[in-house]
Amino acid sequence: MIHRSLFDSAKAAWRTGTLVLIMATGAHSHVPARASQNSAAISGVVSDAEARLPVSGAVVQLFAVRADGRAQQQGPRQETDSQGRFVFVGLPAGAYHALVTAPGYFDGGFGGTADLSTTGRLELQETQWVKDAHVTLWKPAAISGVIRDDTGEPLVDIPVRILSGFRFRGREHWAGGTATLTDDRGEYRFYGLRPGRYVVLVPSIQVTLPDGEVSLYKRAARPTAVPVIRGGDGLGTMAGHFAVAPPGTGLSYRTTFYPTSPTLPDADRIELAFGEHRSGNDLTLQPVETVRISGNVAGPPDAIAHLPVRLVANGNESLGFGGETALTKTDTAGRFALTNVPLGEYTLFVGRSITEFRSRHVGRQSDVAPIGANPFLQSYSASIVGGAPDVVLATNGMEGPDVTGRLAVSVGADGLKGVVVPATTGAVVAGRVRLDGSDTPPAEGIVQILGARIGLEPVDDTTHGVRYSVPRPRPTDLKFSIPFVPPGRYQVVNGGIEGYSIVRATWNGRDLFKESVDVTGEDPIDGLVIDLSSKKTGVSGTVSSSDGRTPSPAVVYVFPLERERWNAIGLRASLFRVLEVPTTGTFSTDGMVTGGYLVAAVPAEYRNHGIDHEVLTFLAERARRITVVEGTTATVDLRVIEWHR
Repeated sequence: MIHRSLFDSAKAAWRTGTLVLIMATGAHSHVPARASQNSAAISGVVSDAEARLPVSGAVVQLFAVRADGRAQQQGPRQETDSQGRFVFVGLPAGAYHALVTAPGYFDGGFGGTADLSTTGRLELQETQWVKDAHVTLWKPAAISGVIRDDTGEPLVDIPVRILSGFRFRGREHWAGGTATLTDDRGEYRFYGLRPGRYVVLVPSIQVTLPDGEVSLYKRAARPTAVPVIRGGDGLGTMAGHFAVAPPGTGLSYRTTFYPTSPTLPDADRIELAFGEHRSGNDLTLQPVETVRISGNVAGPPDAIAHLPVRLVANGNESLGFGGETALTKTDTAGRFALTNVPLGEYTLFVGRSITEFRSRHVGRQSDVAPIGANPFLQSYSASIVGGAPDVVLATNGMEGPDVTGRLAVSVGADGLKGVVVPATTGAVVAGRVRLDGSDTPPAEGIVQILGARIGLEPVDDTTHGVRYSVPRPRPTDLKFSIPFVPPGRYQVVNGGIEGYSIVRATWNGRDLFKESVDVTGEDPIDGLVIDLSSKKTGVSGTVSSSDGRTPSPAVVYVFPLERERWNAIGLRASLFRVLEVPTTGTFSTDGMVTGGYLVAAVPAEYRNHGIDHEVLTFLAERARRITVVEGTTATVDLRVIEWHR
């Protein structure tokens, strides 16, 4: 830590041109230096946002910043003193980021605000001393409660999961977050949460496995054996579930959202502020009557064998693994059986992958079901979500021929027999890529090794996830082919060609950033032409307060001038940017599609409003117009628009 004498001596040393290196241990040494070199300084105070008191013992780490905005190297580090103060002297001129950490707080840095997850940087000139590089830290929030059975007894060692709300395409969506287990008192606690809206749920998956695919479940809510169920249709099965109701009763617990709802739309939303602890969010699981469902999947014989079948309650379709009511796999003939199914309205999903929105801030996790119950663990991919910086669309999958299908079912007291779920292999979408106008692979790099990589992101239905082209080892051209694309509307994206960004995409003369790629069945779609450029193409600028006097934190929206382009937003929202601007008031983005755009800055507290027509329509009347040309960076200076929603 820095003591007062060290702080004062550092100031004196800076004035005399002496370089002081302050290490994390508090040791220091004096090295002569000319006043014209390494003569800049930074000092400030780290404080608690709510208590407005200094934070002692916080670690302040400096990073030099390159011209392209990336951290260049790790610089000096120190702890704040008892008054929350820090000072770095003998610094060379240049730009600096700071990472500030302290136990019990979110990380912070220069220019950070409560509404922004990004921080700014400081520009230092020779002999300059920035004395007000203050950093504010915010405390995480928490949610806790107790899970009990219908007799009032606590349920021990069962999973509880939290979902966080965010806006996407003008609607509220939910991202899967941390999963934890109840302790020996049935209590759960989620910590490290950011302000926002949350939902708490207790998953209860009824897992039914065909003969030969027996999994042993090591955890259960009650110390009872997993029952073996034999079906009259020859589907010998083992059934297990995490929150286990008394065996032999024909009853089961269903997935429950706080406080009592079986589906996400009817769950209570829990609002959190920084540092707030919401306790008493208790759930009581009630056993319900159950029945059996059996049937088969209709599709190509090689694809429907050992195929996962998920039964999802209406309203829970967007949830990933752990959100279904029942889960099984087909046998070699495509037959399946689901046991211990509560009565209700459902959708049957078949396919070898599962997709959900997932929070980046998931913290400590444990499985929402025993590891042997989850077939979707052989592959993983994640795509960013445009306008939602804290969320990704995550896809887990398993090996095997890919087919997808779904069927709505109503489950009554007699159960269901002979259910047929149609499955389709989807369409093949193909075309060619041009890299900086060339139709041939580059002499080196990943494209030369595996060929062009292009992806299709869903515009409407995100349950299918992102589909990518298959690798083509050592290709002689830049053609691509994306197999197993389910019916739906899609947006073309760069699938992993590093150093390039899409500037144009067409199909039969149609602009694929005005119109989506529409897949309606299994008929192939060919002839897409995707132009990618290695040149930096984007926009940068500054933001000042509404009166134009001072730099201002803000959220900058960049969106197409042509409203036809608002209709095919896509998951990544390639034509759209929602940029967090720290208190330094500067922003920059690249990798943009060429064309006309509108740019507007709004107050930082609107970072979570996402991209929707209402927002864009309001901003379009007040925004600045720019034109983005390949290989150039358009610049624009903005003032914050006063916006009240």
